[in-house]
Amino acid sequence: MPDTQTSITFRDLIAPMTPETFFADHFGRQAVHIPGDADKIRRLFDWSSFNRLVNMTTVWNAHTMKMALDGRNLAPDEFCLMGNLREGGRAMLPDWPRVGNLLEDGASLVLDLMEMLDPGSAAIATALQMAMASRVTCNAYYSRCQRPAFKSHFDTMEVFAVHIEGEKTWHLYDGHFEQPIEADGYRYSSFDEAYHTKAKGTLAQEITMTPGDILYIPRGQYHDALAASDACLHLSFGTTRPTGLDFLRTVSRAATADPLFRREMPTVDEPELYRERVRDLAGRLLEILDDPQVTTGLLEEQRRRLFDMIPGFDLPAPEFAGFFRVQATGVKLARRGQDWQVKTPKARDTIPPATAELVQWVLDRDVVTRAELEAGLPDLSEPEIRNGVSHLRTLGILLRA
Repeated sequence: MPDTQTSITFRDLIAPMTPETFFADHFGRQAVHIPGDADKIRRLFDWSSFNRLVNMTTVWNAHTMKMALDGRNLAPDEFCLMGNLREGGRAMLPDWPRVGNLLEDGASLVLDLMEMLDPGSAAIATALQMAMASRVTCNAYYSRCQRPAFKSHFDTMEVFAVHIEGEKTWHLYDGHFEQPIEADGYRYSSFDEAYHTKAKGTLAQEITMTPGDILYIPRGQYHDALAASDACLHLSFGTTRPTGLDFLRTVSRAATADPLFRREMPTVDEPELYRERVRDLAGRLLEILDDPQVTTGLLEEQRRRLFDMIPGFDLPAPEFAGFFRVQATGVKLARRGQDWQVKTPKARDTIPPATAELVQWVLDRDVVTRAELEAGLPDLSEPEIRNGVSHLRTLGILLRA
């Protein structure tokens, strides 16, 4: 059974590769296969985890559970029946005998919302989320019988496939779609099969995944996969960092506060006035972007959108969140005889040695998670970490994210 109370850091997840090597050589550039430790992953997710979720029958419907066979997504009416929801209303719900028959025929089963429903999947998602600085979602894929689930395709997100059980062979092609997004004309479904057959190019890599392995695939790279054993299971984590389009949407909200942007535009039969207004708007937009408060606000909004996705509760002690932002500016640590003193722009305080060790460790980081604190400070007890965090929060060094 997985240890669902255990967290994991990104560094531990991709070991023996380091995060520094991953971001320098691979992220957004090149796929990489990281041979892994089966036991490390199985303590977070295994067959028992998957079966527990599958048997949570009230969770699944045609939106949260998918099936695929021979390169085709099955239509909901091929494995679902109309049924009553617990909270009222009706929806397409799995017809479990038909689901079983399809699985026997070699269909693949895909469960959505894993980062919300399963503690082990959530632990991996959190590690990736903190490293990528963007939201992470997770699906579970059960495949068997060497029947392909999906045709060669590309994704609009960065993909981390974490292999749990069995074996699966992945094919990576040299074809890339440049900077895909979830918009018509820029995603896989916008093009026909003839386009993809040509665009995917030639086979670049063939990788057989075994338990504990991780495969990173950049967004836009063509790939497909095929079960190489009678039954296999993997988790697929996807993430997309904010793009320039997200930036423009955020800037538009800042522009809304300016009356010039709320004014009606000149009519089309006034071309000179129209061009003049466009020049005025462009100039005002540059002024908005040059305002340091606007830039700071944009960064804060992005950070808040990221951190709000992970509540980080550790009840019954709500004061100890799962992760914190580090405010290191102006913080100094010095030893005075047997005592340690920490100085911030607003305060000076004497702290115990355990808290001093914690301060030294966190000042090199922008964000710290509970898992990182426990892994990075193995000589400190849980009460020492908890009390130290509380002390640093009082001093303003650690901020609730």
